[in-house]
Amino acid sequence: MIRLIIRFVLIIPAMFFALTAQAGDLSGIQTALASGQFETAARQGEALGTADGLAAAAEALNAELLLGKAKHGKKTAKRSMKLAEQALALNPDHAKARLQYAIAYGFYGRHVSSFTAWRKNLPPKIWTAAERAESLDPGNPHIDALKGAWHLNMLIKAGRFNVEKKYGANRDKGVTYFKRALAGKPNDMIILANYLMLLYVLEPQTGPRIKAQLETRILPHIPDNEIERQLKAQMKHVYEGFANGTSLARAKSFIAQ
Repeated sequence: MIRLIIRFVLIIPAMFFALTAQAGDLSGIQTALASGQFETAARQGEALGTADGLAAAAEALNAELLLGKAKHGKKTAKRSMKLAEQALALNPDHAKARLQYAIAYGFYGRHVSSFTAWRKNLPPKIWTAAERAESLDPGNPHIDALKGAWHLNMLIKAGRFNVEKKYGANRDKGVTYFKRALAGKPNDMIILANYLMLLYVLEPQTGPRIKAQLETRILPHIPDNEIERQLKAQMKHVYEGFANGTSLARAKSFIAQ
């Protein structure tokens, strides 16, 4: 019995130090994220408990949402927002946490019904989140892309509702934001893929131009990480759909992830 107690007492600190080593390495969290281990990265970032770790955890969940890997989109988005809020509680000026919060809020808006979005007045709240992120990191291409996505997504989801009159959503403004983002990061696959898919769904007549962009800019790209590899595979899926008339449906599925 005494031996069992001693062994148990020895196991506790061993477990504690193993957990600390796992959670305490921010570079390890980024490695998990880059390799597509999104839940692992999120858990490790949350366990780390610092503003940097919590922001990285939110980033991991947002990557999961981007690729459509989250089992429950709305719940995952809310979890990401909560992690980013925790990071901001520790450091209100944490630019990455502010950006990840805005991205997660956008995903949350995507996963609720249009009725819920209008009832909760989400469009201006999501826009404000993007502007607050921009105030901490002006000129960040990902924030320009986020604003561009806000405009185009609003127009796609609106149906007959006049979102330009009520919220200021405008096609040309959305395109301008995306072009500015791509001028800053021309080889960013996440920005380019989202721009192409949103524009295609909003304006199906752009199909030939979208196909050419996929062929010349996305498919030849060598992915830097697992996120880009999976994103490229999804864009290839859309590209192959042009051969049998399913490309638009595939693009719609992508932006609904």
